[in-house]
Amino acid sequence: MEKKKSYIIPVTAFFSVLVVVFAAYLFLFSKNPVTVYSEKGADNGVLVPLNSAAQRACSKNGNFAFFKFTDVQQHLIKSTYEDKKSVSVVFRISVKFPGGKALSHFENVESIPLKIGFLEKKDFDSSGKLDFNIQDHNLITCELKNTLDYEKPLKTYDISFALPFDKVSGALEKREGIFIQSDVNAWLQSVSVSQSVTGFDVSPDISFWGFSSNGGKLDFNSAFFDFTGSSNIFPVVYSKDKVPPEIEIKMAQPSSKEEELYDYSFSFGGEKIHIKRLSEIKISTLALKNPFANMSCKNTEGKVLSVLYKQGSESILKSSEGDIVNPIQTDPGLILNWPKENWRNPDYELFEWDRLPGILFFDTKNYAVQSKFFARIAFFIEKEGFKGKLLTNAELEGKHDYNAHDYSAESLAKFFNKAFRLNFRLNPEEELLLDILVRNGVLKRVDDVLNPYEAGKGAVLSVSREIPSWNRVPLLAHEGWHTIYFTDEDFRNYVSVVYNIMDRQTMDFLMTYFRSQPSLGYDQNDEYLMQNEFMAYILQNGEGKAGEYFVNKARWPSVRKVSEYLCDYIIETSGSGFDDCLYMLQDYLYDKYNLKAGSIGLCSY
Repeated sequence: MEKKKSYIIPVTAFFSVLVVVFAAYLFLFSKNPVTVYSEKGADNGVLVPLNSAAQRACSKNGNFAFFKFTDVQQHLIKSTYEDKKSVSVVFRISVKFPGGKALSHFENVESIPLKIGFLEKKDFDSSGKLDFNIQDHNLITCELKNTLDYEKPLKTYDISFALPFDKVSGALEKREGIFIQSDVNAWLQSVSVSQSVTGFDVSPDISFWGFSSNGGKLDFNSAFFDFTGSSNIFPVVYSKDKVPPEIEIKMAQPSSKEEELYDYSFSFGGEKIHIKRLSEIKISTLALKNPFANMSCKNTEGKVLSVLYKQGSESILKSSEGDIVNPIQTDPGLILNWPKENWRNPDYELFEWDRLPGILFFDTKNYAVQSKFFARIAFFIEKEGFKGKLLTNAELEGKHDYNAHDYSAESLAKFFNKAFRLNFRLNPEEELLLDILVRNGVLKRVDDVLNPYEAGKGAVLSVSREIPSWNRVPLLAHEGWHTIYFTDEDFRNYVSVVYNIMDRQTMDFLMTYFRSQPSLGYDQNDEYLMQNEFMAYILQNGEGKAGEYFVNKARWPSVRKVSEYLCDYIIETSGSGFDDCLYMLQDYLYDKYNLKAGSIGLCSY
């Protein structure tokens, strides 16, 4: 028995060693091809491995894995750039830390870098043999120290690296291949070629991090990102054929009613953008003075899921006639302080409410420009004694229209139809306005010899930079509420109910105030107009501020001259009837549009 036992032990040891050797053989000599995909998911072959680490598609212990592009892949890169005007290579990399006690070793080291870069022509000698020196290469350095996790030692990331191009000539700089280097096991799972995107998105299972051709440091902190290099791959300023990028921001859904009021604050190069009660938004970089800078967000506690720079929509380019006819979609809260130097036209900028398609905003450099677009329409639609009349320029001379404007699609159709029937000569600005309305669906051209225009979907409002800064927010809100009134029948019906249950003396005061101000010129026999103005005057004020606003009006001599008794009533009651109506109206707007009295914007500077 003893001899038999001594015979079995060596055999067992032999097979154990054989298993280890075989496993090592598989690890050292097995191949793991890396497939290259296009944006559409098409397979474009596999990368050419240039060393043993690349054959396994794995880097560890500081070893490099080098890969070369095939001719097919080079063509994919070039064609993507020609089609999309930018191109990036996206590395899908899985990183695995050792488990158990072995992981504690990495807790004590200062840095655990993963490096990603492109192979260039200079990395090969005249015979085509790799002669690599990492110096003078732009790199993406991923700080894996910040991803240590005992529960999830294996993590996968998509890391995008843009290829450089000459912004003067537009020529793409050729790259021969890619490399990765890691101190821990890092497998290159696949590669895809796509349009360039910079920033981060941690919302999917595989988080995304995109860098410009400058590279950069990835520390996996979603409260900060360096967008300075994005100016290398996106247009910096608007031109006749180039559109700067837009920013897509996504936040986690709030878990409670209180969190819905959370004000997210983002800083782009020191310029702050506040976002309220939104989970997603797109912002054109034209809204910022210095968008290509460091971005940071404070006190967000991991609630910011993504901040991405993407190619801007070419729909906002000037028309072939050189006019601005297509709007920039944005939150209204950004319009008032939009950098005027970023306007596409020096006289005006055109916007569209991002969450309410068809509602167009004009911001004009002064009242004079605004009047050329809207003065004749104002008298035709609203001014008492002039409604339905087309005044000539001579007749309009010296008359005051409004400091801000708002018009429904139905009213605009009536104006332009009458001008057509009378062959009335319109200003160039009014002709341009008609073109804008038709192109954006607010008006529709129809086959009718007398009325060639009918109402489409939407409305128009206008403000001016000449409006004092203290009054631009409430005035924009006032006009914005009107456009919701025009386009939401349920809201109109709700306003009518609130209008008819308002305290009688408070309502009489409101009508008195309107009559006391000749510049307003409201036709009080127009019930639709009166209910619309009643609603807008109340909601232009913040919560609890409507009463205070009208108490101030009740002290005006011009109003007291008409009815001192009603003015005293408003002062004595602190305008409570107005505040009661404000809260009732706000309930509807908050439930349907997530809006609150005082501002139609969910973003601000």
